[in-house]
Amino acid sequence: MQVLAVTADNRIFIVLSLEFIVVILLFRMDSWLYFLMVLMIHFVASSILASLIASLFRALYKYSYIKSFFYCLCLFFFLGPIAVLLGAVFLLIYPKISKIQTPAKDIDYNIIASLKVPTEKRILSEGAAGLLMNKNLERVIYFTKLTNAIAVDFIKKLLCSDQDELRLLANSYLKNLEKTMQSLILDLSSYTEAHTKLDSRREFFIKKNLAMLYWDMYYLGLVESEIGKRYLYKAKEYGEQALNIERSPILLSVMGRVELTMQNYKKAYEYFKESIERGMEENKVLPYLVEILYKAKNIEALKETLKGYEKAYSLNPKVMSFLKAWV
Repeated sequence: MQVLAVTADNRIFIVLSLEFIVVILLFRMDSWLYFLMVLMIHFVASSILASLIASLFRALYKYSYIKSFFYCLCLFFFLGPIAVLLGAVFLLIYPKISKIQTPAKDIDYNIIASLKVPTEKRILSEGAAGLLMNKNLERVIYFTKLTNAIAVDFIKKLLCSDQDELRLLANSYLKNLEKTMQSLILDLSSYTEAHTKLDSRREFFIKKNLAMLYWDMYYLGLVESEIGKRYLYKAKEYGEQALNIERSPILLSVMGRVELTMQNYKKAYEYFKESIERGMEENKVLPYLVEILYKAKNIEALKETLKGYEKAYSLNPKVMSFLKAWV
């Protein structure tokens, strides 16, 4: 894919070139026409530079882009070529000093989400993320169709890419994913506050989905670690409330993962066992049972569990990898 956008460095040099023309015209100015030309060229250079610095401030310090733009525009326009020169030099050396990427403008993820992914020799999956050497836009878009922890972690690493389009894609993907999940949490919470008396079916639906959304926010790493811990406890709180209404096998499995993350191995084991008893697929739960028993150093129970679910783990590569390392 060819990138037609002008890079930030090129725009800085355009600003410097325009101001050089302004200085030349100032020495030759002998009419109102020259004066108007100087003002117009200086205004264009000041606008370009102001937009670059406003973008930088928004990316680093979350300042309002519009306010920063107008402040910088007034500063550069009224203080003249010297101010523009200092601003341009600042932009040229700052990324090198601070070792940050030149911030890129936000884009609408929907614009690029529909791009066609080229055929690979094999179907890309979770394990292929770390091995994808040629990280061009079309191939990386494949991973934006996934919402598991490995895909999200892979896309997070693209925020440090030296390719503008990959940084844009990663930023838009993560921003939209978090926004979507936060919006769902807000909608469910608002509905609960507005309807204090709910029938058991609706209350279970809301509590269950809040628990799963909070768990996903934590598990996918979409929030900072301290906030993530709070989300983890929120998932536990809503999950327990939902299970008091109905013992859903899927929710029992999620609660098992929550307790496992909290290192409450006994409680996690009980949740996973009950989820199987209530119809959860054995091969989806067995890896966690094996992990719990291994961490609890209960090798005998681990072996008995494997014997009881031999058909399930024989078809599960994840469990087989555990067995090779642990048993």
